[in-house]
Amino acid sequence: MARKDHPFYPHHVLEQVLQLFLLLAVLFALTLWRPAGLEDKADPMTTPERVRPEWYFLAEYQFLKTVPRNVGIVGMILVAALIVAFPFLFDRSKEKFRPLQRPWFFFGGIVFIILFVIFTVWGRYS
Repeated sequence: MARKDHPFYPHHVLEQVLQLFLLLAVLFALTLWRPAGLEDKADPMTTPERVRPEWYFLAEYQFLKTVPRNVGIVGMILVAALIVAFPFLFDRSKEKFRPLQRPWFFFGGIVFIILFVIFTVWGRYS
């Protein structure tokens, strides 16, 4: 038997819209069943005791706490610019998939990861 294909526009789009409405109905039912609780009202005159960023910003937070403000800001901008420019400046090797043949990338990446972990742990427990 020959299979009769359906055109994309009316059939597939209608199917996707129905799936979207089903998903929205499920989410709406979940919000009615278990509503989110409200916190205390915000007070702009008081700051919470311990304000810290999320874990992925702890390294930058600790770095900014340990060095003077201008040095920290310029240092983070330079590190970000170096990360972006590094492949264009230093990647002249034909060995793209052998990290041990590219010591700048291999050991530079290891040092960056180690420093990131050290500053993150230090920021968490300081």
